[in-house]
Amino acid sequence: MATGGLETIKPEDTVLTAQSRMLLRGYSQLAVPRKKGNPAAITWPSIAEAGLCGVPPESVSEALVEAETVSVSDGLLDVVPRIIDREFVFVRDRGNALVGIITTTDLSSTFRDRAMPFLLLGEIELLLRKRFDEAFDGSSLAELVGRSYGRPITAAADLTLGDYQYLLANPKVWRELAWPLDQTEFVASLAELRELRNEIVHLRHEPPEPGEIVRATRLLRVLECMS
Repeated sequence: MATGGLETIKPEDTVLTAQSRMLLRGYSQLAVPRKKGNPAAITWPSIAEAGLCGVPPESVSEALVEAETVSVSDGLLDVVPRIIDREFVFVRDRGNALVGIITTTDLSSTFRDRAMPFLLLGEIELLLRKRFDEAFDGSSLAELVGRSYGRPITAAADLTLGDYQYLLANPKVWRELAWPLDQTEFVASLAELRELRNEIVHLRHEPPEPGEIVRATRLLRVLECMS
């Protein structure tokens, strides 16, 4: 589970110090470690609430909120509800030391990174389906795929990426599509895309590498140009 860096402050430090540090470094909260138990935190809302409830706080200890911690070995999906509920959680390593923070902003970035491959895959499969439906009817596709396939093929919508890879390696299919590309190179690119799809569908822990997204995007652009 990837985490952001952790910035700490002492309970005896002044609120002015905390405010200045958060303002100048772009933080919304700072960790306040304790000798035992979970750390506390000072946040912009906790400072405002402390002032509304009485005398404006002068020391960090007067404007604390309790914080939750998760383990670096926890799965991100498992801790999402806690992050949404608290707006942030601190992260401990396997030795129980505080090492990072995950915020709701981090969640937005993470899910954007994880959603992008699915969007690209969807667009690529849509364009492949459209072209195959233009070139072949259902019975032709069923014959090309083979009678032992195991489920009926009535249109390109019934095909998987693996099916497209198999069919595009067929010289007869490639001639019918009449794409101005090298067959071997295109099939290799589709094989890479299929591998990426299998990995993200089976919940690879880390989002795809930038190079994988670039290659998928280029494949999509090529299909768009030929559509």
